[in-house]
Amino acid sequence: MKKTLFFISIPLSVIILSLLSIGFFAVNYLLNFKLRDVGIIRRREIKGNRLSPQTFNALPITPFKIDSKHGYKLSGIELKAYEHNRFIICLHGVTENKISSNKYMMLFHSLGYNVVLYDHRRHGSSGGEHSSYGYYEKDDLNTVIDFLYHKYDNIYLGLHGESMGAATALLYQGSLNGKAQFLISDCAFSSLDQQIIYLVKEKIYSKLKVFTPILIYFINKALQIRTTYSLYQISPKQSVRQINIPILFIHTKNDTFIPYQHTQSLYNNKSNAKMLWLPTKGDHATSYNIHSKSYKNKVIEFFNQYDIPYDLQSK
Repeated sequence: MKKTLFFISIPLSVIILSLLSIGFFAVNYLLNFKLRDVGIIRRREIKGNRLSPQTFNALPITPFKIDSKHGYKLSGIELKAYEHNRFIICLHGVTENKISSNKYMMLFHSLGYNVVLYDHRRHGSSGGEHSSYGYYEKDDLNTVIDFLYHKYDNIYLGLHGESMGAATALLYQGSLNGKAQFLISDCAFSSLDQQIIYLVKEKIYSKLKVFTPILIYFINKALQIRTTYSLYQISPKQSVRQINIPILFIHTKNDTFIPYQHTQSLYNNKSNAKMLWLPTKGDHATSYNIHSKSYKNKVIEFFNQYDIPYDLQSK
């Protein structure tokens, strides 16, 4: 009997160590996802007519650096073009930086909003050791919002997020008693574990030949060893249940990176004050790039439905 157990335990131990090794490899990839070069992003946005250096340089933009509670600097810019204190903060996705949010800055500037952009931890000019897909980023958003509230009185605040930025905004508003009056969520994931399951199945499942839930278990264990949190703590679909402010959910149906069903789930989990737009064309985070006029019109429709102030005459 002892010999049998001994011979069983050896291959079992090898399997467990192998799965844990795969978990650590996956976690290292997640935490240190390769970032896009700043210059490449800038050239891409200029080529797509989403960034005009001349227009940008003519705007009353002030750069800032503030301290994150997690021990690094957050780098951002503030566009204060209007005397009122109506602001929106635009949050970029993973691998990107604040340059890719310029198109949203111009959109909301045209609707009479002052705008704040900043680089998430580990992105652009901000510090930070690794990406946490909203876990630490929500605290950084809270820091930026506190910075605004200390600087100005009587702020009316909105949040716009794309991909990880949208997940961050939802996590902030739902779990930190957020101060925003409205939120626009563009192509967020509903929970990090479900997004990883999707990517494993779509990208590497056929090669690994591992039952996905078992693999996710070991990825989560590796994440807990490497960090202070688990996959299951990064769940916008749980946070959205605590959010009462109006939310506009946007997601292209042809998104092959984060399926639109994630946003459908977020929408379904919110009980009130919500709007859903699922354009058919476009891949991940391209709704505005492809449907810029419709995007603006949908934002205006959302503003009108929930009495959110804006000024179309502002330039």
